[in-house]
Amino acid sequence: PIDSTKIGYIYYGSFSNPVSNYDIEYTLSRMRSTQGLIIDVRNNGGGSPDNIFQILNKLTDKKHYLYGSQIKTGKGHNEFSEVMEVYNSPEGNYTYDKPVVILTNRNCYSATSFFAAACKSYPNITQIGDTTGGGAGAPHGGQLPNGWYYRFSVTRSGFPHGDSLYDFETGVPPDIFINMDSNDEQNGYDSMIDKAIEYLLTDYSFEQ
Repeated sequence: PIDSTKIGYIYYGSFSNPVSNYDIEYTLSRMRSTQGLIIDVRNNGGGSPDNIFQILNKLTDKKHYLYGSQIKTGKGHNEFSEVMEVYNSPEGNYTYDKPVVILTNRNCYSATSFFAAACKSYPNITQIGDTTGGGAGAPHGGQLPNGWYYRFSVTRSGFPHGDSLYDFETGVPPDIFINMDSNDEQNGYDSMIDKAIEYLLTDYSFEQ
């Protein structure tokens, strides 16, 4: 927990770093006495989508429709498969269902954008900071005869809304926008963390 507050803080630098159910439950159990939690994924370049679900499954005891995804099926601009709905699967001995803030910036890519998008379905999670960097499509690539390598997305995904998708390939916007001031950074001041603490302590009615 952050000193002098009742807010927990977790920094997750890369979705390439594997996390187990035990790791997450142990970490969240240490936050049991907190009244809110900050999960900082700023500058997280992405990694394995599996880790998204490992984390999200521990932040609720309910099933949520997280996002929809389509695979490219033809040469036409709009030739895609039917929307595949992606859900979480709550599990484990301990879940954290108190208010959560995730911190994002423009250096959040790939799996981190998916994580931010999936969090939109959780009523207890708020995204603070800047829009993520995007890059949320599943990649496909190869090598040309001249030795050049190529890579491109073969899927499109988006926020669920009725029967349509709101695209988040170019980035997931925050619920509360706040930018880091360069002078603050030089002085060791983190305006995003301060905003998250203020939001969790003042915008929620906690039991004393």
